[in-house]
Parts: sequence; structure tokens; C-alpha cells
Amino acid sequence: MRQLWLLSENVTVDSTQRLARARGVLRDLTQFWRYTTERNDNIKDGDMKVRAFDDTVTRDDALRRRRRQLKRHANAGTVEYRLFGDTIARDDALLDALPQADFETLQGAWRQIGGLANLTGLAEELATDDDDSLSEEEKAEIEESVRAIFDAMNTTEGDEMALAEKRNSELREQILALLPDANVEGVEDTEELMSRLTDAEIAAGTVWWRKWWVPDGVANACEYAFFAAGAFAPATEAGGESCGAWMRLLAETIRRSSTTSSSPADDGLPRDTNAFPVLLLALAVARQGHLEAVAVYTMARTLGTLNAQAISQYEGVGSTVACADEKVSKIEGSNTLPSIAAEVGELLAKEAAPYLFGIFFLSALFLLSVAALPILLLGSAWYASSVGLTNLFDFLFYKDPLDFDF
Repeated sequence: MRQLWLLSENVTVDSTQRLARARGVLRDLTQFWRYTTERNDNIKDGDMKVRAFDDTVTRDDALRRRRRQLKRHANAGTVEYRLFGDTIARDDALLDALPQADFETLQGAWRQIGGLANLTGLAEELATDDDDSLSEEEKAEIEESVRAIFDAMNTTEGDEMALAEKRNSELREQILALLPDANVEGVEDTEELMSRLTDAEIAAGTVWWRKWWVPDGVANACEYAFFAAGAFAPATEAGGESCGAWMRLLAETIRRSSTTSSSPADDGLPRDTNAFPVLLLALAVARQGHLEAVAVYTMARTLGTLNAQAISQYEGVGSTVACADEKVSKIEGSNTLPSIAAEVGELLAKEAAPYLFGIFFLSALFLLSVAALPILLLGSAWYASSVGLTNLFDFLFYKDPLDFDF
């Protein structure tokens, strides 16, 4: 996973190199997807941030289930969808012939992901969670507290307008100092001016995450997140219009295959959670703008749905498209979730550990310095008082050592 993460970084300028690099990531992903089974006996305790499975699927169990699955496909006269997807991912001629699968820019890729979130209902769910995070009483208390703060400040509406205009004027001056040709005259929205100022600082290389004390990895992540969030947030409210044909098909597949099963009691991930589409979107689309990966996966999943229906009919059991999609998604989740969770945990440990160690060291140094200051002051005060008391006692009870009249 760490190697895939490094390879998926779009660092090439030449289009040929970019295409070769993106297709290499796609083929590594489909190979992982093709050969991964639901075996979880090789996952050590504590490696996964998901609940422990009640049953242990060993290597032999996983291979038996895989052989039985392939035999069912062969009996029904179908090609297993993961074999199909891995095969077309390795055929450059087929990939070149895919329509509407050109590379996207960073903003374009995240606009498509935002549209996908809207079409799958994820954006609405996140917005609902944000709205429901506070009760009406808590919202009323917060509003009352804010109102009390403003009343205590005795700030009139005219003063607020004057302060806002002064702030906007300062923002315009800062933007013009960096970009003299910028057209900010008449812009009164403070958030818009702050966004433009950040854009100007990025263009001039003076934004805070490009300072000498910020590591390159953190700086790149901050800049990436800034541009990605600016494209993702508006797209989640646009109704999915930013999605292309392949992302729309993927959104329909994900929506049909959403499981209705409840989460486990310990609020962990259920074992049939399908994390592979998220991994594909993160590595191929979000980091590379590579829509061919979405096309390959969507076509393979469509074949998987058709296969599930064909096998059900062959075995005398009816199945709707939605049920078939859900069945394929559950099996895929059982196959890939343990490995993805373990690999992501290892990736975070290797990539984030150096930064976390640095933050911990600086925090410890700061806490020690904060704690040392009062100790130093108390020690100085104690020493000064001790010396003063000693001198006072010597003055009051001093006896000449040469005076032997006692």
C-alpha cells in the first residue's frame, strides 16, 4: 500500500509518463483486487481498526471458497468479474478505446468526487449528521452565549460594519501587494477576500505552509487539501452535474449495492463493508485524475451483477439487480476489507510517525519549558528569601567570636 501511495502521486509532467504511471497503479490495484480473499487468520490483533471477526477464515478455507465460487461461474457459463477487470486493465488497446476517460485536473477530479458524494447520498448524510450533532437546546444556548458576548462588548451595528469594512480594506491591500493586477474592487464578502488572499499567497509562495519550518510533505498535503476542498464542497451541492458518464455509473452501482445491515455493537466496521471503491477513488482519481480506473471497475462490477443474476437463475434462485449488486458488494468487502485496513494502518504508521514524533517532541519541550519557568521562579524566590533570612538572623543574633566574656 505504501508503494501504491507513492506511485499514485502525480509527479510527472510528460503525458506519456503520466499515463504509464497511472495505468501501473491501476494494474497493481486490480491485481490486489483479483487475488485478495477473505482470509483473516494472518491479521494480527491490533493491526486493524475494525472489530475482531467472530470466525477465523484460514488460507485453506479461503481457497476452498474461491474454488467453489469459480466453479459456480463456470457451471453458469460466466466469467468471474474480477478476472475480467484485471484482464482489461492490462490491455492498452482497450483502455485507449474507452470513451470519456481522459485525465482530469486536480480540481476536476475532486469536482467529480463531490458529484459522486451527492449522487450516492453521502453528501446529504454528512450534512444531516452536522445538523443533528447539536440539539435545539444546545443551539439556543450557543446563540444566547454569542449574543451575551456581543452585548458585553457593547458593540453597535454601526461599529460592526465599520470593523468589517476596515478588515476588508486591509485584505484588499494585502491582495494587491501580492498581485497588483488583481481585481478586488467592489468585493465586500470577507470570506471571498480571504480565499483570494490565500490564492495570492500560494501564487507568490508566501503562504504559511511554504515557510522554512514546515516539512515539504506537510506543505504539499496542505496545498493539496486547499485546492481539493475548494472543488469538492461546491460539487456536493450541485446535484451531481459535475460527474462524467463513468462516475455516474459508479454512483448508481454504489447506491444500489448499499447494505441494509446494521453496524456492529462496538461501532466498528461490519465485515462486509466494501472499502475497495474508496481505495480506487483515493489512489486513481483523487491523486491522479485517472478515470480509466473508474471505467474498468464499473464495467467489471456490472459484469459481476449480471453474473450473480445468471448464477441465481442457473441454480433456480431468482435475483433482482439490486440484490445482485448488494451480494457482489458484500463478497468484495469481505475479501478486501481486512487487507486494506491492515495496509492502511501500516501506511499511516510509516508515513505519519515521523511527523507525530516531531510534534510530540516539540510539545514535550514546550511543556517542560512552561513547567520549568515557575519552578525556576519559585527556586529563585526561595533562595533569595533564604539568603535574606540568614542575613537577618545573623544581624539580630550576631556574637563576636573574639568576645570570651561568657
